[in-house]
Amino acid sequence: MHKGNTPDEIQRLFPLPTTAKNDCDLPAATPNTVAWSKHLPFSLHLIPLILSILLIFSDARNWHVSGNLDTLVDQYRTSVQTAVQAIAAVLAAIEVFVLCRLINLATRIWFTRASVSLNTLSFWSALSTPTINWSLPFRMVTITVVLSNLSAVISALWTGALTPANTTSIQNTTVLVPDWSNLSYIQEYPSEVDKTGLTIRNTKGYFTYSVGISMLGSLLSSVNSASPVDGGIRNHVKLDNTGYSYHGRSYGVGASAGLLDGSVLKTPRATNYSYNEVGLDTAVSCIYNGSSLFQTLLPGIFSLHRPGNSSIVAIGVAAKPIAFIATRYMAVAAGNNYAFLNAAQCAITFTPALFNVSTNIKGRNITVSKVPVSEPSASPTPSIDPDHNMTHVVMRQLELIANDLTGYYRSPLGDALNTSISDYRTSAANTKRNMTETLSETQVALRGAGKRRSLLS
Repeated sequence: MHKGNTPDEIQRLFPLPTTAKNDCDLPAATPNTVAWSKHLPFSLHLIPLILSILLIFSDARNWHVSGNLDTLVDQYRTSVQTAVQAIAAVLAAIEVFVLCRLINLATRIWFTRASVSLNTLSFWSALSTPTINWSLPFRMVTITVVLSNLSAVISALWTGALTPANTTSIQNTTVLVPDWSNLSYIQEYPSEVDKTGLTIRNTKGYFTYSVGISMLGSLLSSVNSASPVDGGIRNHVKLDNTGYSYHGRSYGVGASAGLLDGSVLKTPRATNYSYNEVGLDTAVSCIYNGSSLFQTLLPGIFSLHRPGNSSIVAIGVAAKPIAFIATRYMAVAAGNNYAFLNAAQCAITFTPALFNVSTNIKGRNITVSKVPVSEPSASPTPSIDPDHNMTHVVMRQLELIANDLTGYYRSPLGDALNTSISDYRTSAANTKRNMTETLSETQVALRGAGKRRSLLS
């Protein structure tokens, strides 16, 4: 049997603090003190703290990784992601360790002030580890489960914050554009053998000053696709081996893509680039002139005689105009097989304009758009052809093309124009903007044939 002890004599698991009442009483209990060296592990929290501040600051200042480091991330993406996961796990472990250390020290302070139950003791012990104690009440088990998995949550957050993300940055570089200061090679070369202009053939394509003769097949193919049947924006291939296509009109600019943009292609991870280029805006207007005379009208200005062969399609332009002006004229004379083209006359106006050329490197497409004039009083765009000699040579190519495509049975040029007209008719029938507009065959033929501006721009 135990000796008769009073309840106050039962030893407590945790002694309660006492306070001295006077000088004769026992000395007051001194609070538990922890050596300062025990607090050094808390300095580990400076690592994620400083790193998080740097991440916020870099986002606010819009920092980007470039140069060799950007190339390293791009080439070794799997290894970089593995390293990011490892660093995120270490940072999460540091933060969880600091949290558990705080809980441990707080528990020590709490235990010196009050007695606790065994469940509470086990609960605080589980939080300090951290582990899951399934023997605890449900509320306590839930908290220990959350804390035990907190490291995975924090690691995921750090992984997202540290993973390199693709972004868009703008870099300045140089793109060479055509120079029109020397137009001596731009002239009307005859179609006889060995009388053509300078030509170059290499891996990037075939380039020549005798466009109407040497690039006849490519130009004819372009005419065939001049009118999209769905009424949408036309896509047509750039006439070289670069693989680029124009989305919409080219306006005769954007030739540098794939040819003289090496400095852009050397820029790491370049996706697109844009620049401004001066060119000529081509406007085509066509009518039927039933009163045309098939004879000389004025000295130096000639119209075309209607051919006797029903398969002929001929295009006439001024060979030696009295004045080289910005607006050029052409007339069509055709046989019975292409009567819809006969007596058609078109005026083509070339106006200097500034264009924006936007090139998508990955998609291999070029979009050209006119740069709007900011102010009415702004100085006019300088012309690349102030004497209008180049536009004269361009128009003369139409006659050379028509002459070379003259045949006994069919006219390839007439068939190409007929395809453009037929496609425009289909587009007009299917496009909502023409639902309330009834187009005559004359209007369809003129508008469809007017798409031949693909030869000029």
